[in-house]
Amino acid sequence: MKLWMGVEGEADIADIIRPLRNEIEGKVNEWLEKKSFVNNKLESWDVIIILRNDDNFNEITRYSKKKKETDFRLKIDYKLFKHEKDEIRYNMIINMLVRSLDILESKGVSGLNTVKDYLLYMRK
Repeated sequence: MKLWMGVEGEADIADIIRPLRNEIEGKVNEWLEKKSFVNNKLESWDVIIILRNDDNFNEITRYSKKKKETDFRLKIDYKLFKHEKDEIRYNMIINMLVRSLDILESKGVSGLNTVKDYLLYMRK
């Protein structure tokens, strides 16, 4: 299982979110590798963060059992994100990832509690 995060966002927050996204993605993937996390229902955990000042993009929550991958596009409140401190922004991303795992569980993917626990541990 490997996490990949992208961003569909406004240009004015690109330099704010990039280091946070890279830090979180790196820590999670390093942890997943060290723990030899095995989940036979999920190989690719792909999440695109929607951080826009408009409603032009809807959330998407697709899971392919055949390919064992996700196609998630989940929103984070743009105005709140833009005006908060990095610590709060970091936690907003973590919360969005926990939400993605909750959605996966609702789609029948089990065995994600260890990953959720690690994400909650990562909160600042």
